[in-house]
Amino acid sequence: MEKLKNLKVRAKILLAFAIVIAITCIGFVFIVLASFKIFDNVNIISEDVTLQHELNVMLENFEEADIKANVLYYVLDQDANEAFTKHVSSTDQNFQTIFAHIDSYPEFEKFRPEIENAYTQFSAWRKAVEEMIARNNELDQGRENFVSNGAELAESLAVFMDYQIKGNVRQEQLSLANKTNNLVTSFRLSSLTFQHTFDTSSADKSIKEMSETIGLLEEYQSKATSGQATQSAQQLIEAIKKRQAHTDDFLAANTASDAAMTTAIPLGEAATEEISTAINYVYNNVAERISHTKANAIFSLIVVIATLFLVTTIAIFTAFALARAISRPLN
Repeated sequence: MEKLKNLKVRAKILLAFAIVIAITCIGFVFIVLASFKIFDNVNIISEDVTLQHELNVMLENFEEADIKANVLYYVLDQDANEAFTKHVSSTDQNFQTIFAHIDSYPEFEKFRPEIENAYTQFSAWRKAVEEMIARNNELDQGRENFVSNGAELAESLAVFMDYQIKGNVRQEQLSLANKTNNLVTSFRLSSLTFQHTFDTSSADKSIKEMSETIGLLEEYQSKATSGQATQSAQQLIEAIKKRQAHTDDFLAANTASDAAMTTAIPLGEAATEEISTAINYVYNNVAERISHTKANAIFSLIVVIATLFLVTTIAIFTAFALARAISRPLN
C-alpha cells in the first residue's frame, strides 16, 4: 500500500515536471521560429534599403539628365550634350544594377514589372533626346558650313565687284552688279538671323533672295562682253549654290530636331511619372514589410512573456501540490 502511494507521488512529480518541460519546449520552439522569421525579414529589409539607395541614385542621375535635356530642347550647347550623355548613361547603369539586385532576391520579383515599365519609358525618352542631339550636331556643323561659305561668298563677291570697278563694263551690267551686291548682303544677314533664332521666315527670305541673285547673275552673264566678267559671275553663282545646299541641310536638320524634341518632351514626362511610380511602389512595400516585422517582433515578445509566466505559474502550482502530497501521511 505504501509503495502504491509512493508511486502515485512519483507519478504526480513526473507528470508535473513533464508538463512544465513540454510547455517550456513549445514556447522555446515558437520563439526560435519567430526569431528566424524576424532575422530573415531583417535581412530582406537590409536589401530593401540597398535597393532604395540604388533607386535614389538612379533618380538623381535621371533628374540631372532631364535638366540637361530641357536645356537642349531650346539651345545648342555642347556642354549640355556631354552632361546629358554622362547622366543618361549612369541612369541606364543604375537600372541594370537594380535588375541584377532583383535577380538575386526572389522577394523582389514583384518589383520587376513596375521597374521594367519605368525603364521602357526611360529608354524611349533617351532615344528621342539622342536623336535630337544628333540633329543638333548637324545644326552645329551647318553653322560651320555657313561660316566657311561666308568667307567664300565674301571673296567671290569682292572679285566680282572689283571687276566692275576695274573692267570696262556697261551701265546695264553695273546696275545688275549693284543689285547683286545688295541681295548677297541681304540674304547673308537673313541666313545669319535664321542660324541663331531658327526663324523660318528669315530662312524663306534668304532662299528667295539667293534665287533672285542667281537670276541676276545669269542675266549679267548673258550681257557680259568678256570671259573674265562671265568667270567672276560664275564663281559667285557657285558660292551661292553652296549656300543654298547648306541652307537646305540646315532646314532639314532643324525640322528633324524639332520633331525629335516634340517626341522627347512627353516621353520625358511619362518617364518621370513611371520612375516615380516604381519608386513609390518599392517604398510602400518596404514600409509594409518593416511594419509587419515590427508586429512579428512584438508578438514574439508577448509569447515569450506569456510562456515565462505560464511556466512560472505551473512551477509554483506544482511545487505546492508536491509539498502537500509529500507532507501527507503514507498510511
